[in-house]
Parts: sequence; C-alpha cells; structure tokens
Amino acid sequence: MAFKTSTASTGLDFSKLRSMPPKTAEEREAEYQAERAQERAADQAKREEFAKKDLVMTVSEVSSRFTPAGDRVFRIYGADSQARKVTAEYFLPACYDHAHADAIFERLPQGSTHRLMGYWKAEIYNGSKHFIFKAQMIDDAMVL
Repeated sequence: MAFKTSTASTGLDFSKLRSMPPKTAEEREAEYQAERAQERAADQAKREEFAKKDLVMTVSEVSSRFTPAGDRVFRIYGADSQARKVTAEYFLPACYDHAHADAIFERLPQGSTHRLMGYWKAEIYNGSKHFIFKAQMIDDAMVL
C-alpha cells in the first residue's frame, strides 16, 4: 500500500519564526515562574473549597511517593483524638518544588499531633470499604 503525499497546506505559518527573536534565559525563567504561580493559586483555591472537615491526629508513620506526572502524595498513618486508627493523604502537585515537599515531610515526625483540614473519601480495598481523610491543609496551612 502506497502512501499518498498531500500537496495541501498544513495551515501553519512558519515565517513568523524567523521574525521572532529567541527568548533569553531570564524571559523563559520568568514565564516558567509565572505559570507555576498561576498553578499554585488555582491549587490553593481548590484546597480552600474542599477543606470542609477537620481531623486532629497523632502521627505514627508517614510515607511519600511520586505519581507518574511528578506530583507527590504523602500518606499519613496515625490515630485520632479517640485513639482510632486513621489514614490521611496529602497531595502536593508538581507546581511546588522538592524543597516544599521535603519541608512538609520533615514537619510530620512520629508522635507529633496535627490538625488536618479536608474531607473523607471511601475507598474499596480487597472488597471492603475503608475511609481515607484527604487532607487539604495541615495545621491551617496549605503548604509551607
């Protein structure tokens, strides 16, 4: 089977590329930082919207993982104020750098007590329903 070559125009005008000067490293960095600031503002607005319930918990263990998109998820295990076992997750999108994530991780040592704001979500594991607290804020702060 032979491929047909099309003589039709693609609709793209590459002549503008010659007339546009290349951006400097400072301009590219400023654009990148502006995009990240915009993403952070959208993330904070979403967190404020979903922070409806609160949970006071004492941390027994914290684990951290990265998603394929580069986001970071903290899973916080512990007990609530009535000594019931609780699991919470804190999602940190890729618009925050690794220093923010590391600071959050260091802020949650074993035995510390924190107030989390967020919502409860039911998840099914091995045929049984478990509730996980989806934390939006830790100690009334969205991120450090």
